[in-house]
Amino acid sequence: MIVVMDAAAYRTEAMRQLRDITTYQKLRSNPSIIFKNELETLVSNAQSNGVISLRVKNYLIPSETKTPIFYHLPKVHKVECPPVGRPIVSGIQSLNERLSEYIDILLQPLVTRLASYVQDTKHILQILNDCQWHSSYSWGTVDVTSLYSCIPHDRGLRAVSYHLDRYSTYDSLLKDFILDAISHLLTHNFFKFDGDSPFLSHVVVYKRYVDNLIFIWKDTESTFSQFVDHLNNNELNLKFTSNFSSTNITFLDLELRGFGTHIETDTYRKPCSGNSLLRADSCHPSHLFKGIPLGQFLRLRRNCSTDEAFVKQACLLRDRFLERGYTMNLLIPAFANSLCKSRLDLLTRKSMDRLITQKNKRITKKQSVSNFNVPIFITTYSRQFYEIKNVIQKFLPVLYNDSQLASVLKNGCKFVTRRASTLGNVLSPTI
Repeated sequence: MIVVMDAAAYRTEAMRQLRDITTYQKLRSNPSIIFKNELETLVSNAQSNGVISLRVKNYLIPSETKTPIFYHLPKVHKVECPPVGRPIVSGIQSLNERLSEYIDILLQPLVTRLASYVQDTKHILQILNDCQWHSSYSWGTVDVTSLYSCIPHDRGLRAVSYHLDRYSTYDSLLKDFILDAISHLLTHNFFKFDGDSPFLSHVVVYKRYVDNLIFIWKDTESTFSQFVDHLNNNELNLKFTSNFSSTNITFLDLELRGFGTHIETDTYRKPCSGNSLLRADSCHPSHLFKGIPLGQFLRLRRNCSTDEAFVKQACLLRDRFLERGYTMNLLIPAFANSLCKSRLDLLTRKSMDRLITQKNKRITKKQSVSNFNVPIFITTYSRQFYEIKNVIQKFLPVLYNDSQLASVLKNGCKFVTRRASTLGNVLSPTI
């Protein structure tokens, strides 16, 4: 989706957020040098204590860095006008990016152990598929308002320490390093916006706090409202918004409905959602325009629990594809392929893995001879790619006259493309 906003209104919303002195603090100078020295001390101590290897240490200390950039995405689905923004800090190639990535890898196994953990749409569908629905049940969802900037650092660290002690197999030295690293990351976040550099002090981005919750509620709307009021009455200053319905509710990209003794699911699109499908005339390799329709139709097949819902959503999807220039010759096989698939198979990861494995085996068998120890021609993709490929393949036999080249090129040449630069790379190179 592309949102065109008045620059002054965008800047005003950004400054409204950045003037929150309980969350942000303006710096007088760039702290990069000081912060890098502290990062080097932290990582070097860990390497000296045998917590990390020399290779990991060298990776965690970047040689060249960029100052993170603050921006916000307008919440166009909200009622406010001009829309409020969702604050984001782009930390690509920043000083803390690699340490954040490393700590995230160490903490992810703990996140998946949480009873409330939901990985994605497919995961919630698997959970709900085994639920028995009763007429006394209702739906409820809760959304945390500004979760990350409301969590006190000390409480966040205590929560991480608790889960490390209870569920991880890490030794005490690694646990201490994780906690020290998180403390460092929480207190060494900085960014710039419009030439200024505020200091971000209340952000937790390294432990996966789920800010969207769903309930199957066996009671009245009144008691659910009391429950949400109780959640809002907390010393952490966390604020929650909620929705309640005895019939249907939306969660992630799903519409959920209790029907008889089971739960029906359908695909949900926000009213403000535009047509973001890749245009058929865009500069991309041709195989993508076959894979995208199949992937989208399979997603509908998985999300929709009834054939009626699937066909309805498939028709809407077909229209969106046609708007983007796709032909029925591409869409009909993709639809037919997805219609033949069992939804239960699509809900199980093993089934999807099996489909992918079978496809990879076919590709491997087909290319095992031609792509084994062959030279690779790498280039940036353009509309002339296939013409260039044909020219190289046509005249490659000329090189067979050289005995050494002939032994290298006897199985041909493999062609690999890099993604070309996009308008987004030009307008927002750090995002």
